[in-house]
Amino acid sequence: MSDRLVRGKGPRQLSKNPQQVDVPSVNVYSGPMAMSDHDAGRWNVRIGLVIFVCSAILIFARLGYYPLWDDEAVTALSGKGVWATGDTTVLIGRNVVAYGGGRLLKDLHDRSTPPLGAFLAAPFTRVLDGSPFSLRLPFALLGLGTITLILWWLRADSASTLERALVALGLLGNVSLILFLKQCRYYSPAIFASTGIAYLYTHWQGRRSRLAAMAALSLMLLSSNYLNFVALYACLALDHGLWGRRKSRLALADWATLLLPQVLLGAPLVGKWNTLGTGNSAYFWGNGLPEKLVLVYRNLRDMNACEFGPGLLILAAPLLYFRRRDESLLRMSTALLVYVVVVSALSPQPVNVGDGKYADVRYLAPLIPLCMAISVRAILAFDARRWIALGLALVAFETNLLNGGPLQPPQELHPGSIHCTLARYLGELLSPVPDPYSFALKWINAVVPEGSSIWVVPDSMVYPLMYHAPQCVYAWQLPSPPRNSSGAWPGFTSRDSFCPITSSCSDHRLCR
Repeated sequence: MSDRLVRGKGPRQLSKNPQQVDVPSVNVYSGPMAMSDHDAGRWNVRIGLVIFVCSAILIFARLGYYPLWDDEAVTALSGKGVWATGDTTVLIGRNVVAYGGGRLLKDLHDRSTPPLGAFLAAPFTRVLDGSPFSLRLPFALLGLGTITLILWWLRADSASTLERALVALGLLGNVSLILFLKQCRYYSPAIFASTGIAYLYTHWQGRRSRLAAMAALSLMLLSSNYLNFVALYACLALDHGLWGRRKSRLALADWATLLLPQVLLGAPLVGKWNTLGTGNSAYFWGNGLPEKLVLVYRNLRDMNACEFGPGLLILAAPLLYFRRRDESLLRMSTALLVYVVVVSALSPQPVNVGDGKYADVRYLAPLIPLCMAISVRAILAFDARRWIALGLALVAFETNLLNGGPLQPPQELHPGSIHCTLARYLGELLSPVPDPYSFALKWINAVVPEGSSIWVVPDSMVYPLMYHAPQCVYAWQLPSPPRNSSGAWPGFTSRDSFCPITSSCSDHRLCR
């Protein structure tokens, strides 16, 4: 995010506060059709209401229609453990949650995953019988909080009506953002905290209370996802070193207000939920420099394919700096690249250089508001005339043309043609597509006796069934011998001792 979302050429207004960042003030549109202040104020309110109401509809529509998917179910099961024991135990009723062959576990607790998602979901495992709607509800509310924060940011910057309209198109046309904000997963807390930290970083104005709020949001981000925390602070450190410290300097008491709470409260949290102390640590050290470079490329490629923002417009943003001398284009573009590089360097996803697989762009979800901000500033730098800017925004945000849609290789999710993803999403809301979990759960509840053992293949797809149909025993998640264990776990049998059971088996209960 820039320190002012609406900026261009113009005289600098000196701040009365010597610690406040000086920003240029300019109306991005001042042609013969410019509105009066009264008319602009009315339109600003209308655009804000449209953004808020439409975002709420898109986030909450069919929120509980589908069962929890793999990672959502892991969060919900951890939430059950937190509600029962106050900790992220993996012993849930009859079952053990041993994701990835138990690589997240230490002493029968998940000690790899930052705990905020589980603690946030915990009370909602008891509300409305722990339905998908109730579990997604707190995350969706935080998502709506992110939208509200962006609207507040526009108000704080006295954004023009034109820019608010561009932001409306960018927010409402970004289906990836909407989907991330409505899942029972760390995405929504991480996006909310990251956006809040960026706002406070650019608007702290010498107020120590805002640094304290920034520290609180930083702890929220840390307890949501370690990668997002490290990547964001790498961006802030570089931005402050290159640009920020020339305009504002923090006193020793300011640094203490910002950093001391994070050290005192964050260190025990990381010490307890220590990824490097579990089997998951091998995935952090498994990639060499060639693999990390490949991952940088894949992350950028797949962010574009998933329409985090109009890729060609974002790519052009540093060049458009020379058209308007808008420093925010350089600052935001630098932050975007640094964030991707840091996440790629530390990501636990294994990379085989020649396998052509996708990147786990979910680790980059907090970048979506930044991609939108870069795109809006780039459009205004290209041409700030109202109808030209709005027309370019419609193409950029409501189609995949500037993502290179026709040039992308045809795939199941990306058919290699120009389309409007928002229109497709609205069509799916009106006519939902079937999902495999609903059918499997209906079959299990109708046919499989309580206490029966079930082996689910692939392994990761066991957790939605384990959460929604807990009356069965979901067996053989662990290899032989179990990882991080000197011997067999009492009461658990490794999957290598059994033959796979397929749909051709005569025993339709799968296994007793």
